[in-house]
Amino acid sequence: QTCITEKALEVAASELRFSTPTNGFGAPETSVFHWLLRMKADQGIRVPFTQKIFRNAIHRGAAIRGYRTNVVEYFQRIVRRQGGKPTLTDLINTDVLKMAAASVSDHTISQLLNLLSEERRGQLLTRDVLLAAAGNGSNDALKFLLKQKDFQQYTKYYEDISKFHTAAWMIYAGKERALLRRGAYPNAPIVSLGRTMLSFAAG
Repeated sequence: QTCITEKALEVAASELRFSTPTNGFGAPETSVFHWLLRMKADQGIRVPFTQKIFRNAIHRGAAIRGYRTNVVEYFQRIVRRQGGKPTLTDLINTDVLKMAAASVSDHTISQLLNLLSEERRGQLLTRDVLLAAAGNGSNDALKFLLKQKDFQQYTKYYEDISKFHTAAWMIYAGKERALLRRGAYPNAPIVSLGRTMLSFAAG
Protein backbone atom coordinates (compact mmCIF):
# COMPACT_ATOMS: atom_id res chain seq x y z
CA GLN A 1 0.00 0.00 0.00
CA THR A 2 2.85 2.41 0.74
CA CYS A 3 4.07 1.96 -2.86
CA ILE A 4 1.04 3.90 -4.19
CA THR A 5 2.90 7.20 -4.23
CA GLU A 6 2.28 10.41 -6.14
CA LYS A 7 4.94 9.32 -8.66
CA ALA A 8 3.22 5.97 -9.17
CA LEU A 9 -0.07 7.77 -9.86
CA GLU A 10 1.67 10.10 -12.36
CA VAL A 11 2.99 7.11 -14.30
CA ALA A 12 -0.34 5.28 -14.17
CA ALA A 13 -2.19 8.41 -15.34
CA SER A 14 0.02 8.50 -18.45
CA GLU A 15 -1.29 5.01 -19.36
CA LEU A 16 -5.01 5.55 -18.79
CA ARG A 17 -7.50 3.90 -21.13
CA PHE A 18 -10.09 6.00 -22.89
CA SER A 19 -12.92 4.73 -25.03
CA THR A 20 -13.46 6.65 -28.28
CA PRO A 21 -15.35 5.89 -31.51
CA THR A 22 -12.03 4.93 -33.13
CA ASN A 23 -10.47 2.57 -30.58
CA GLY A 24 -11.31 -0.34 -28.30
CA PHE A 25 -9.18 0.65 -25.32
CA GLY A 26 -12.09 0.56 -22.86
CA ALA A 27 -13.10 2.89 -20.07
CA PRO A 28 -10.69 4.57 -17.60
CA GLU A 29 -12.32 2.50 -14.85
CA THR A 30 -10.52 -0.54 -16.35
CA SER A 31 -7.08 1.10 -16.04
CA VAL A 32 -4.30 0.52 -13.51
CA PHE A 33 -4.73 4.16 -12.40
CA HIS A 34 -8.31 3.49 -11.30
CA TRP A 35 -7.27 0.27 -9.55
CA LEU A 36 -4.68 2.23 -7.55
CA LEU A 37 -7.34 4.78 -6.56
CA ARG A 38 -9.62 1.97 -5.39
CA MET A 39 -6.85 0.49 -3.25
CA LYS A 40 -6.37 3.88 -1.58
CA ALA A 41 -10.12 4.35 -1.13
CA ASP A 42 -10.45 0.91 0.51
CA GLN A 43 -8.00 2.15 3.14
CA GLY A 44 -9.99 5.34 3.60
CA ILE A 45 -7.08 7.35 2.15
CA ARG A 46 -7.80 10.35 -0.05
CA VAL A 47 -5.60 10.56 -3.17
CA PRO A 48 -3.52 13.76 -3.43
CA PHE A 49 -4.27 14.76 -7.02
CA THR A 50 -1.69 17.09 -8.58
CA GLN A 51 -1.52 19.13 -11.77
CA LYS A 52 1.10 16.69 -13.09
CA ILE A 53 -1.21 13.70 -12.62
CA PHE A 54 -4.00 15.55 -14.45
CA ARG A 55 -1.62 16.80 -17.17
CA ASN A 56 -0.34 13.26 -17.79
CA ALA A 57 -3.89 11.99 -18.15
CA ILE A 58 -4.77 14.78 -20.61
CA HIS A 59 -1.54 14.06 -22.52
CA ARG A 60 -2.52 10.41 -22.74
CA GLY A 61 -5.89 11.36 -24.17
CA ALA A 62 -4.21 13.55 -26.81
CA ALA A 63 -1.64 10.87 -27.72
CA ILE A 64 -4.41 8.32 -28.36
CA ARG A 65 -5.65 10.68 -31.10
CA GLY A 66 -9.22 9.57 -30.50
CA TYR A 67 -11.96 11.95 -31.57
CA ARG A 68 -13.52 12.48 -28.13
CA THR A 69 -11.82 10.98 -25.08
CA ASN A 70 -13.67 11.03 -21.76
CA VAL A 71 -10.77 12.16 -19.56
CA VAL A 72 -12.44 15.31 -18.16
CA GLU A 73 -15.67 13.52 -17.28
CA TYR A 74 -13.68 10.77 -15.58
CA PHE A 75 -11.73 13.18 -13.37
CA GLN A 76 -14.88 15.14 -12.58
CA ARG A 77 -16.43 11.95 -11.19
CA ILE A 78 -13.34 11.07 -9.14
CA VAL A 79 -12.82 14.56 -7.69
CA ARG A 80 -16.53 14.90 -6.88
CA ARG A 81 -16.49 11.53 -5.11
CA GLN A 82 -13.48 12.54 -3.00
CA GLY A 83 -14.77 16.02 -2.20
CA GLY A 84 -12.71 18.86 -0.78
CA LYS A 85 -9.62 20.24 -2.48
CA PRO A 86 -8.27 20.31 -5.07
CA THR A 87 -11.26 20.77 -7.37
CA LEU A 88 -10.86 20.02 -11.06
CA THR A 89 -10.63 23.76 -11.73
CA ASP A 90 -7.62 23.97 -9.39
CA LEU A 91 -5.79 21.38 -11.53
CA ILE A 92 -6.08 23.36 -14.77
CA ASN A 93 -3.00 25.37 -15.77
CA THR A 94 -1.40 26.39 -19.08
CA ASP A 95 0.47 23.07 -19.39
CA VAL A 96 -2.80 21.17 -19.03
CA LEU A 97 -4.42 23.37 -21.69
CA LYS A 98 -1.46 22.79 -24.04
CA MET A 99 -1.92 19.03 -23.70
CA ALA A 100 -5.66 19.36 -24.33
CA ALA A 101 -5.05 21.55 -27.39
CA ALA A 102 -3.00 18.72 -28.91
CA SER A 103 -6.11 16.52 -29.19
CA VAL A 104 -7.66 15.88 -32.59
CA SER A 105 -10.96 17.54 -31.67
CA ASP A 106 -11.88 20.60 -29.61
CA HIS A 107 -13.82 18.41 -27.16
CA THR A 108 -11.32 18.34 -24.27
CA ILE A 109 -10.03 21.92 -24.56
CA SER A 110 -13.56 23.36 -24.70
CA GLN A 111 -14.60 21.30 -21.65
CA LEU A 112 -11.63 22.61 -19.65
CA LEU A 113 -12.17 26.24 -20.66
CA ASN A 114 -15.85 25.99 -19.69
CA LEU A 115 -14.78 25.09 -16.14
CA LEU A 116 -12.79 28.32 -15.78
CA SER A 117 -13.96 31.80 -14.89
CA GLU A 118 -13.59 34.42 -17.63
CA GLU A 119 -10.65 36.03 -15.81
CA ARG A 120 -8.76 32.77 -15.28
CA ARG A 121 -9.45 31.68 -18.85
CA GLY A 122 -7.88 34.91 -20.08
CA GLN A 123 -4.79 34.32 -17.93
CA LEU A 124 -4.20 30.69 -18.93
CA LEU A 125 -5.16 30.84 -22.60
CA THR A 126 -1.85 32.00 -24.08
CA ARG A 127 -0.37 31.78 -27.57
CA ASP A 128 1.62 28.75 -26.37
CA VAL A 129 -1.69 26.90 -26.24
CA LEU A 130 -2.35 27.87 -29.88
CA LEU A 131 1.16 26.69 -30.77
CA ALA A 132 0.50 23.30 -29.17
CA ALA A 133 -2.66 22.87 -31.27
CA ALA A 134 -0.97 24.00 -34.50
CA GLY A 135 2.18 21.93 -33.91
CA ASN A 136 0.06 18.79 -33.54
CA GLY A 137 -2.04 19.55 -36.61
CA SER A 138 -5.13 19.71 -34.36
CA ASN A 139 -7.26 21.72 -36.75
CA ASP A 140 -10.58 21.51 -34.87
CA ALA A 141 -8.94 22.57 -31.60
CA LEU A 142 -7.02 25.34 -33.38
CA LYS A 143 -10.16 26.76 -35.06
CA PHE A 144 -11.92 26.75 -31.71
CA LEU A 145 -9.02 28.48 -29.92
CA LEU A 146 -8.60 31.15 -32.59
CA LYS A 147 -12.14 32.31 -31.82
CA GLN A 148 -11.22 32.92 -28.19
CA LYS A 149 -9.82 36.23 -26.91
CA ASP A 150 -8.16 38.45 -29.55
CA PHE A 151 -6.40 35.66 -31.46
CA GLN A 152 -7.98 36.27 -34.88
CA GLN A 153 -5.04 38.37 -36.10
CA TYR A 154 -2.79 35.29 -35.77
CA THR A 155 -5.01 32.96 -37.81
CA LYS A 156 -2.79 32.60 -40.89
CA TYR A 157 0.39 32.16 -38.83
CA TYR A 158 -0.99 29.22 -36.82
CA GLU A 159 -2.88 27.70 -39.75
CA ASP A 160 0.40 27.58 -41.72
CA ILE A 161 2.08 25.77 -38.82
CA SER A 162 -0.75 23.24 -38.80
CA LYS A 163 -0.42 22.76 -42.57
CA PHE A 164 3.33 22.23 -42.14
CA HIS A 165 2.58 19.50 -39.59
CA THR A 166 0.31 17.73 -42.10
CA ALA A 167 2.93 18.08 -44.87
CA ALA A 168 5.64 16.67 -42.58
CA TRP A 169 3.39 13.78 -41.53
CA MET A 170 2.52 12.91 -45.15
CA ILE A 171 6.10 13.52 -46.39
CA TYR A 172 5.01 16.25 -48.84
CA ALA A 173 8.37 17.97 -49.34
CA GLY A 174 6.99 20.37 -51.95
CA LYS A 175 4.30 21.66 -49.60
CA GLU A 176 6.81 21.96 -46.76
CA ARG A 177 9.11 23.99 -49.00
CA ALA A 178 6.29 26.30 -50.08
CA LEU A 179 5.17 26.86 -46.49
CA LEU A 180 8.73 27.60 -45.34
CA ARG A 181 9.14 30.17 -48.13
CA ARG A 182 5.96 31.81 -46.96
CA GLY A 183 7.31 32.05 -43.41
CA ALA A 184 5.82 29.01 -41.65
CA TYR A 185 7.48 28.29 -38.30
CA PRO A 186 8.98 24.77 -38.46
CA ASN A 187 9.98 24.39 -34.80
CA ALA A 188 6.50 24.20 -33.30
CA PRO A 189 6.37 21.41 -30.71
CA ILE A 190 4.48 18.21 -31.41
CA VAL A 191 3.28 17.91 -27.83
CA SER A 192 2.03 14.33 -28.13
CA LEU A 193 5.46 13.16 -29.39
CA GLY A 194 7.76 15.44 -27.40
CA ARG A 195 9.50 16.60 -30.61
CA THR A 196 9.40 19.56 -32.97
CA MET A 197 7.85 19.50 -36.44
CA LEU A 198 11.29 20.05 -37.96
CA SER A 199 12.79 17.00 -36.19
CA PHE A 200 9.74 14.97 -37.23
CA ALA A 201 10.19 16.00 -40.88
CA ALA A 202 13.89 15.14 -40.70
CA GLY A 203 13.05 11.70 -39.32
